[in-house]
Amino acid sequence: MLQNRVSPRDQANFRSKLRTLSVEICLVLAIALALFIAPGAASHAFAEGDITHIVKPGESLSTIAARYGVSVSAIAGYNGISNPNLLRAGQALRIPGTTVSPAPVQPQYPTPTTVSPDNSSNNASVPTNNKAYPQPTPTPYIVDPNRPRPTSTLVVATRVPSTPTVRVHVVTASDTLTGIANLYGTSAWAIKARNGLTDAPIYRGQKLIIP
Repeated sequence: MLQNRVSPRDQANFRSKLRTLSVEICLVLAIALALFIAPGAASHAFAEGDITHIVKPGESLSTIAARYGVSVSAIAGYNGISNPNLLRAGQALRIPGTTVSPAPVQPQYPTPTTVSPDNSSNNASVPTNNKAYPQPTPTPYIVDPNRPRPTSTLVVATRVPSTPTVRVHVVTASDTLTGIANLYGTSAWAIKARNGLTDAPIYRGQKLIIP
């Protein structure tokens, strides 16, 4: 009796909804399985540019925030986490304010084209000039015979004889020729000969030249 009340159209709709529900369940299970299989996978970017971080064992929200340079409250609010102390390994966290920079595009420059003189197809557009120009002749250096030449002056150094130092001793009351000779390291005879003395005694105030 129940089978007669369900039309074939309703049965087809039920089977279609059942297949759709099965596909959605399989998709959710596949995503969850991928997250748990690779708990230590590196961060990857979403389509809008945000970075998602997979929580590793031993990580906390504060260490993750310090790694990306954001605050704990920003990550918690961005991911709808009410208790920041409750994290599980393998949990995916979206990091606010971080984007993945695209790879820089290398500029492409046109390849320079080398024109060969043997290429007859390009000779019409490239002007050639095979005319030989005479090379300038260097001007020789001519010495003017009337120009006076510099003369060199020979400077001869002459030695000026130095004036000998004359030592003069003024005789005191207690001086003798022998004592004066011993004082200057000479002899009494040399002092007498230098000053033209005879056997006459010396006197106080007399000036004697010491040889």
